[in-house]
Amino acid sequence: MNESIQSALDLLDSKISSAQFDKEIKNSKFLKDCKTKGFNQCIKDGLIQFPKNAQERKGTRKYNFNRGRTRDEVVQKINKIHKLRETGMLVKDACKQADVVYQTYYDWCIALDLPYVRK
Repeated sequence: MNESIQSALDLLDSKISSAQFDKEIKNSKFLKDCKTKGFNQCIKDGLIQFPKNAQERKGTRKYNFNRGRTRDEVVQKINKIHKLRETGMLVKDACKQADVVYQTYYDWCIALDLPYVRK
């Protein structure tokens, strides 16, 4: 089954002509089913499956803190930013004062499952 799906994806990626695609269909039951039934029906029949969410597609992400900082140091920086935010400071300004790039702060919050307030 996986080989069939991979061959279909390879065919679509190679941008072959319709005539070549029809020729390939003769050799592949999976492609015949997709063309005759349509992709929606193939999905309903279970011939094509998609991951239910992004975690299944990407796998579990683990953040690497080996950039000169330990996990505890990162949590301290995030807490510092949160305290600055409580005083009414904007995220961008709080990150600057804590010497952390905004995107890094956001990534840390996501990786550590800590609260992130955008405004």
